[in-house]
Amino acid sequence: MSVEMENAMSAFWWCSALALLLPAYAEIHYRLPGLPSRLFRREPEMLFDLPFRVDPGRPIPLFLLVKDAHRFPVHLKEATVQLTHPESGEQIRFTFPLNREVRDPLWHRVLLLKREKLPRSGDYTVWAWLEYRIGGRRRRLMQDNYPGRRKPPFHLHLGEDALPAGSGWLWGDLHTHSSYTRDQLEFGAPPELLARNAEALGLRFVAVTDHSYDLEPPSSEPFPPPDLQAPWAAFQKEMDEWAARQSGVVLLRGEEVSAGNREGRNVHALMLGNRTLYPGRGDGGRHFWRNRPTLDLPRLHQRRREDDPRALLFAAHPLSRPPRSQQWVLNRGHWTGKDLDQQGIQGWQLLNGPLDQAFWEGLTLWKKALLKGKQIVLIGGSDAHGNFNLFRQITLPLLQLVCKPVHRLGEARTGLRLLTPPSESALLEALRQGRAIVSNGPFLSLHLASKERSVHIGETAPTVNNPDLCIQAISSREFGTLSQLWLRIGLLAAGYELSLPIPLQPNTYRLEQKRAVALPQGKAYIRGELVTRKGEQLFYCFTNPIWIGL
Repeated sequence: MSVEMENAMSAFWWCSALALLLPAYAEIHYRLPGLPSRLFRREPEMLFDLPFRVDPGRPIPLFLLVKDAHRFPVHLKEATVQLTHPESGEQIRFTFPLNREVRDPLWHRVLLLKREKLPRSGDYTVWAWLEYRIGGRRRRLMQDNYPGRRKPPFHLHLGEDALPAGSGWLWGDLHTHSSYTRDQLEFGAPPELLARNAEALGLRFVAVTDHSYDLEPPSSEPFPPPDLQAPWAAFQKEMDEWAARQSGVVLLRGEEVSAGNREGRNVHALMLGNRTLYPGRGDGGRHFWRNRPTLDLPRLHQRRREDDPRALLFAAHPLSRPPRSQQWVLNRGHWTGKDLDQQGIQGWQLLNGPLDQAFWEGLTLWKKALLKGKQIVLIGGSDAHGNFNLFRQITLPLLQLVCKPVHRLGEARTGLRLLTPPSESALLEALRQGRAIVSNGPFLSLHLASKERSVHIGETAPTVNNPDLCIQAISSREFGTLSQLWLRIGLLAAGYELSLPIPLQPNTYRLEQKRAVALPQGKAYIRGELVTRKGEQLFYCFTNPIWIGL
């Protein structure tokens, strides 16, 4: 078989499998020899994007991205943006002259929409148009220039209140993908735009965790990009430069590593804070018949311990089942109970965008692990592949695209309690100690207080005399009123949790309560679960435990 035919077959199977679940900006320029593509256009990919919400007092960033203009040069003339308030029908327009020739592989511009020109907070629909010239012809796009689908509006919420949070707590997203993801199906936004989007949302940190098979040197790929610099070295350099800028948003370096589970299938692990690249080519799809894991999970942990002892290893969306096509072509699987139970796994990223069936199954498994005394840290992230408001997804290779408002950066969040100013090392230390909560809306924190000491989430109380349990629950009009609040008290010797409901006043957004508690005898833990309601929509927050007697 010729190299060209081998590459074409590899790419075909790879595209067919991955296209089913990739929440990413879509790559439309890849074509297989001899096969037509309904998606191919002799234009660069051009698209607008913006946050799905913006904190009060912050400008609204609208992002314009242009990809592959080195192949298809384009002259950008003017951008027009219209925001409509659905209730009042009021419309506000912004116009941005561009007059720019673009010939870069990946180019972007941030267009700031002045908030003071908008009549009120709340929900808006957003339409964006771009006038441009290519090949001597003047053209116009709306939202993006992807072919073959209906263009939905963006939906933007201008917050009346900041994201709910208590003192010392910061929100962030611990699973995102950036422009270091760039292949035959997808590409992400530059890390700078991840930070700009996070800042508008009210986040203070973002973990940039591109796939191991996208971060390896181009020599390992049958379709090498024109840039011969190793992506991992460039990524590390960019993270160091960003840290030196001391921005209001911390970018936490990381990697989503493809590794082997006990069944010899590829699963994903989040490595956070690593400066060493851990190879994982098994489900990269470069050669569809070479899909065995590069490293199994025990070997990955051993390598991390030797090369990056300060880095942390988490199971990424461990209970998510890949579709059958990915199981067959890419040899993908999911984390088994024995995989999750092995040494070196700091915690589980159960919240991966929406609160789906995999999340609830994982939460049940997490409770069982806690009752065995395993100090597994629960974290969350969006798994956003550069998407802020919508993702554009290839569903049928070479044929079809869809657009959905899911896996948006910052929608699934981790809250961390920091004891020092925000930095990469401070974030890693908070994660290591389990000072974390996960949420898609409200905030919940617990701590035990006595005359001798205070014991917070992630900490252990060997003895605390006559403590009070301090509860702080905060929501906002954006996420609805406090609906249900539960304390879960895990009794390790008995092997079950006691559930204690906390009474709530109707139509309230905040609870701060101090109540006397009788600590269980022996080894135990206390954790909290909060539910808020806005109409028919529910939002959740889950705390990690306060440990007792361990």
